[in-house]
Parts: sequence; structure tokens; C-alpha cells
Amino acid sequence: RGSLPPCQCELAPQAVRAVLHHFSTFDLSAARDLRHLRAKDAGDLAIAALTPQEAFQPIRDAVAGQLKDVNAAVLLGGDNSLTAAGVHGMGAPMDRCGLLSFDAHFDLGDLDDGINNRNSTRALLRDGLQGDHIYKIGLQRFANSDFYARVARTAGIHIITSDQVMDLGISKAVHTALGHLHLH
Repeated sequence: RGSLPPCQCELAPQAVRAVLHHFSTFDLSAARDLRHLRAKDAGDLAIAALTPQEAFQPIRDAVAGQLKDVNAAVLLGGDNSLTAAGVHGMGAPMDRCGLLSFDAHFDLGDLDDGINNRNSTRALLRDGLQGDHIYKIGLQRFANSDFYARVARTAGIHIITSDQVMDLGISKAVHTALGHLHLH
């Protein structure tokens, strides 16, 4: 219920599961097979009928409960209103967290009406995530306002536009972000 306008984001996890068997684990460009990596599907959370505020604790707790003995967590489904709860579920102090957001939008809307898909990054800034630890990758032309661009610049958020991703390639864009976000 955090999407403005409403969507059926809760259908994404099953859609991803349904098509995964069509993909190989072999990366031809890197000549590497990822078959040896362990992946765990923790299932779905029954949160589709909840507001982001109501879903915050169940998401945070579910993420925290799944992080034992893992090197990475990927949350599928929902929308950007779930991002803050997922980051909080990592259990690390905010000054040791980083965020790579693949999105056309800044997600820096105001928080007056609670968390939604348009303000998850603003909520994380409010909660102490350092702007310098945020990379927005894929921001689109004409999809953001000058006001939010100024908010991002003031906060120190790093921006890699969709045009820059096309020039650099997604791999280099992600490596640039991860190299900068080497947090201890």
C-alpha cells in the first residue's frame, strides 16, 4: 500500500521465481559460473494489505532473522516504501550502511504523510544514513525536480544518471559505487 499510484508490487516475487529457471548461472562475459553460490528464498511476507508504517517492523524483523551466515541480502517485491525497513533489518549502525538504489527517481519526497515509495531515501537520511553513503544509479531525465536534485546535492548523495550508465556500462557504475562505499 506504499505505492503512489497503487500497483500490484506484491506479485513480483512469484513472477521472479517463475522465470528464474529460464536463466543460466553462467556469465559468458566474465567466464564465471555462479552455481556454487548459495541462495535462500525466505518466502513472502503477508504485508500487501499493510501500510508501510504497519509493515516496517515485520519487514525489519524478517530481514534481521534471515541475515545469519549470509554475505548479502536481496529483497524482491514490494516497492521503494520497503527500503528503509530492509536497511534497518541489517542491524548495522547507519554510519556503516550504504545504499545502492537502481531507480529513475530520487525518492526524497517529504515525510509528512509517512513512508511511501517516493520518500524512502529521505526516511533513511532522517534515520542517520549518511548521504555520502548513498548512490542513486539510473536517474532519468525529466523524472525528478530541481528541488530534489538540490536536496540530494546538499545531503552529499552520489548520482549516476541513466545516460552515464549507458556510457560507463552498469558494471563500471556499480563498481564505482561499491569502491566508494567500502564501509568497515
